[in-house]
Amino acid sequence: MIRISPDSAEATLWVCLYALLGAKTKYFVVLVGTYMVLTIPNYITLIMNSIVYAGEIWTLIELCGHIKLTMGIHRNLGKARPASAFDKALGYACYLFPSPRYRFSRWFTLARTMISALLVIFTLVFRYRQQKGSLIKVIRRDGGVYYLSNLAVRLATSIQDVPGFPVRDPYYTTNALLLLVVPIFANSLLLNLKKLDDAGPTRRVISTILFEKDRRDESSTWDIDDGATRSTEDTAVERTNTIEA
Repeated sequence: MIRISPDSAEATLWVCLYALLGAKTKYFVVLVGTYMVLTIPNYITLIMNSIVYAGEIWTLIELCGHIKLTMGIHRNLGKARPASAFDKALGYACYLFPSPRYRFSRWFTLARTMISALLVIFTLVFRYRQQKGSLIKVIRRDGGVYYLSNLAVRLATSIQDVPGFPVRDPYYTTNALLLLVVPIFANSLLLNLKKLDDAGPTRRVISTILFEKDRRDESSTWDIDDGATRSTEDTAVERTNTIEA
């Protein structure tokens, strides 16, 4: 759950990026491949770490008992430091530094977020730099807030795990922000995209991929004229009103 929540939020943004690129098959293959390459190793690492951790605990329980169990965990899984106030409140006698595999996983996730942010910036700058519609404004505003917050939180979380780092987060604030703030900003972007009254083809593609099919697509076709998009149905109504006047 700790990994799935923020990773799912970021995956949704990759879907938006795919829609912005025109929902072409070649972009789908590239984006899905990149995301999987940068995500699957994290879960494999975490699963392996959990298996090793559980195996060592079970062995120590069988051979050593509770007292030696605590000492064995400290010796085999990493160095321990005195418990913080938060750890003591939870009943822990000490705090274990994350294993190297876990730290590697966090830096891998940070790299994925940076690549995603760079792809979005590249797409907006080179593909949509001439467009000023509400769709692009929402993506720039809410997408910018999401990526800046996501990068800042993931960077802070990764730095916290570096051995010997002088500043510690005794209340695990960065982890809480990662689980709470990042999905909130991602949902905010999606909700604002869904509320848009933008009759453009890009908005239609995003709606088709992310949301239930837009009813306007069933009764209208779309024309593109110098970056501005209008419904041909609305245009016909305007012409009729002009003739009657």
